Amino acid sequence: MKESLKEASGDINIRKLAVEILGMIVAFALALFLPAGTIRWIEGWFFLILFFSFIIVISVWLLKHDPALLQERMTGLGRPDQEAWDRVIMSLVLIFFII
Repeated sequence: MKESLKEASGDINIRKLAVEILGMIVAFALALFLPAGTIRWIEGWFFLILFFSFIIVISVWLLKHDPALLQERMTGLGRPDQEAWDRVIMSLVLIFFII
């Protein structure tokens, strides 16, 4: 299976994808547990595990079935061919998601 994922990935840097997911896990953990004042919050751990299980499953599925879409999602904001309205909307989504 590892070889088929490597073939399907095309131009996608799997190491970069893993680092991005790991960075998101750390950011979410800090956003959850710092305000809580403890890491002994079972609901926070449950949320992290559930949320990032979905993120990982979706990423692996996209890597296998639609690597172009995964590549586009990994580029984020600031692509040269990105429409101005798309940058505005995605910036607002990011701000409201963080809030």
